[in-house]
Amino acid sequence: MILYTSDTDQRRISAAAVWLALSVICLIFSIVYECFSHDVISLNMLSIFAYPLLLECIPSFILSKKKLKLPCQVWRDGTIVLMLGALLSGIFEIYGTTSDFTVLYFIAGSILLAAGLIYDIFQYRSLGSSSSKEGC
Repeated sequence: MILYTSDTDQRRISAAAVWLALSVICLIFSIVYECFSHDVISLNMLSIFAYPLLLECIPSFILSKKKLKLPCQVWRDGTIVLMLGALLSGIFEIYGTTSDFTVLYFIAGSILLAAGLIYDIFQYRSLGSSSSKEGC
């Protein structure tokens, strides 16, 4: 009886499924939050679901089909920082106030995404496309 099987393809697909589930949870959260916001709409709040969907779920799915390595942890951290920045900005917009510090989330998230992309490009070039290494 086999209790555990280490399957790389299954892990790649499950990474895309986790990010898809997070995207759906963020969409449900933003819709519910908007329902109780007294008809105040925030585009930042409504766009929270797009960050994990566009930056993690779709790339992870495509990379798993091409049997390439998953994005680096720095890339994933950048996605999370962008999500938190959009969430905080959306809460402030619905509450009726603003903060200059929320811009720092988008700057930091963009820097992390760029650093993760650069790291992954250099790793891909140095290891070759046939590497089985899974992210950093």
